[in-house]
Amino acid sequence: MKKFFVLAAVTLAATGSWAFYPKAAESTAYMMVIGNFTLNSFSADANVTTLLPNGQQSEQVVDVKIRSAEKITIGFVEVQKAALAKANDLAKSGWRIVSASPSTFTKTGTTYVNQTVYLLEKR
Repeated sequence: MKKFFVLAAVTLAATGSWAFYPKAAESTAYMMVIGNFTLNSFSADANVTTLLPNGQQSEQVVDVKIRSAEKITIGFVEVQKAALAKANDLAKSGWRIVSASPSTFTKTGTTYVNQTVYLLEKR
């Protein structure tokens, strides 16, 4: 009876320790959503670029009409709204936003470029 009790205790301890055995790391994938706004005088190009984990790229054109300084701000906000909407749609399908870069604003001659980047992760 004593041998049976010891054997049962050892078996129970061995199966219990299996729960703490290191598991294989889950594969992680990353995706980027980039809001682009390029302004040259009073003409603007705006789009949302999505970089998929496999390297494919897709672009969604954002229609902005720039005819005054006030409309420049509205166009910039439209691009930000479209990029955030894309990131939120991806979040609904299992992606989670890991980070968002602050908007970068650069000037080259008479061209101004603004970019916001969202990094998404899926496990």
